Amino acid sequence: MVICFSDAGPADWPALLCLWWRNVRASHGFVAEDHLRAIGAALTGEYLPAMERVRLAWLAGPGAAPAQGAGGPCVRPCARPCGGAGSWADGGTNRGSDRRTDGGPGSAAEGMLAGGSGVAPVRSGSAAGLAGGQVPALSVAGAAVPCPADGRLLAGFLGSVGARVEMLFVEPGLRGRGVGSALLEDFCARHGEVLLDVNEQNMAARAFYARRGFGLVGRSPLDGAGWPYPLLHLRRRSSPER
Repeated sequence: MVICFSDAGPADWPALLCLWWRNVRASHGFVAEDHLRAIGAALTGEYLPAMERVRLAWLAGPGAAPAQGAGGPCVRPCARPCGGAGSWADGGTNRGSDRRTDGGPGSAAEGMLAGGSGVAPVRSGSAAGLAGGQVPALSVAGAAVPCPADGRLLAGFLGSVGARVEMLFVEPGLRGRGVGSALLEDFCARHGEVLLDVNEQNMAARAFYARRGFGLVGRSPLDGAGWPYPLLHLRRRSSPER
C-alpha cells in the first residue's frame, strides 16, 4: 500500500464534506449537534475556500480499502448519496481564522493515527466523482465510502494557511494506515515551525500531536465561535530554538 498526494480544488469540496461528516460522526461526540451542523453548513462555502492549500491523501495498492465496521453513519445535509455532514480539523478550525486542527472541532488530527513515510507525490487526480455514489461504494457501518477508482482511494485531507494546519481529517475506516501522519509530515517538511489548535476534549488528537513533537504554547477557554470547546494551541519546530 502506498500513500500519495494531490492538491484539491472547489470541485472536490462535496467529497471532502462527506468525508468530514463521516469523520466527526466517528470522533466528535463532545460537540453539540447544532454546532456540527453549523460547521458543516459553512465548510464548502467558507472554510475550505479560505484555505491557502488543501492537500489530499490517497491509498493505492494492496490494502487500499476501509476496515469493515469502522466509522459511523452519515447524516444529512451532505446532499450527496453518502449522506454526510461535516466537521473541521481536529484536524480543524476555530473561527477566529476559523481554526480546528485536532481531527474535530478546533483541531486537525483527531487521532489520525500512525505514521507514514515513503509517500509518493502525485499531482493528478481529483476527489470529485469519488464520493456521493458517483462510483460504486461499500458500506462501512451505514456510511457510504467510495471504493477505489483507478487503483486509488481518497483517504484524508489537510487544509492550511501559511505555516498553520487548519484542518486534518481521515476516513474513519482507514485509521491506523498512517494517513494522518503522512499528511502532517508532508506539510511539516515545508515549514520550520508548524502551528495548530486541538480541542482539549479530544484526547486522541492530543496524543496524536504529542507523539509527533507538538508542544503546548497556550490555551483558549472557548473556541473562535465562542462555543464551550477549549482549544490548546500547539507548535512544532523542525530544529531546536536558538
